[in-house]
Amino acid sequence: MKINFKFHNVGQGLFYSGEISKFKFIYDIDSKNELLVNAAIDCLLSKVKENMLKENIDMLILSHLHEDHANGLPYLLNNIKVQTVILPYLPPIGRLITTLQATTGSEEYYQFLANPIKFLFEHGVEQVVLITRGESSEGKNVEVNYWPTSP
Repeated sequence: MKINFKFHNVGQGLFYSGEISKFKFIYDIDSKNELLVNAAIDCLLSKVKENMLKENIDMLILSHLHEDHANGLPYLLNNIKVQTVILPYLPPIGRLITTLQATTGSEEYYQFLANPIKFLFEHGVEQVVLITRGESSEGKNVEVNYWPTSP
């Protein structure tokens, strides 16, 4: 079994990738420095294509939608197929606040914030999983909303 994990040096932000056997994943994908994150993405993609095992990323997990965790998303999706994206649900007002706080986001990053599910499907993602918090009679719980096809 092949196991490989890597933290990519992208300055402020986070970009972590891994491979377990043939399963490739990314956890967060950004830096405030667009050149650093794009170079790290290019390096990762060249290794994926060299292995020729599978020329796609099986899963991308976004911890939250701030630009220092998701701004590299458009560049990644424009250069390789991502099968599944897991991200937290953020209501429209939360996405608006995130947009107003962003300082270095690309136009595509702002399009992603406006409608994450639509953006992901338009960029070839096959499945989107939204994680939400809800209230139950026992207290807080986590709900998973799953979209296997485009809306």
